[in-house]
Amino acid sequence: MILGSRSAFIDTNIWVYSIDEGDISRRDAARDLIERTKAASKIVVSTQVLSEFANVVIKSFGKDPVFTKGYIEILKSFEVCTVKPQTISDAIDICVLNKLSFFDSLLLSSARQAGCGIFYTEDLNHEQEIAGIKITNPFLKD
Repeated sequence: MILGSRSAFIDTNIWVYSIDEGDISRRDAARDLIERTKAASKIVVSTQVLSEFANVVIKSFGKDPVFTKGYIEILKSFEVCTVKPQTISDAIDICVLNKLSFFDSLLLSSARQAGCGIFYTEDLNHEQEIAGIKITNPFLKD
């Protein structure tokens, strides 16, 4: 059963694509998703998303840490779910029950902790329901 909340969790990859000048199509799609989601529901990220984003942007994109810090300030304007010991414990259960990686499970655990009904990512199976959350790949064309 999907949680049915008006909150949506946006995975790290969407945020990274939103600043990717190397793939304009995905950048524009990510930005459009963020704007549409912001207008329709509450956006949730987690402390894991913030740290993954910073790592990818600095390490893989070679962006200046000051630029990265500025973007983290934008992400902090949304609801930020803190990874707590219970979040980790629940993630282990999600990992075992659904045969997912621990870090994907930790994101889902955070989304559930925040009461999200939808999880936007390209890393999991589109339309799958896990832990009461509907997985949606925003880059698939319907």
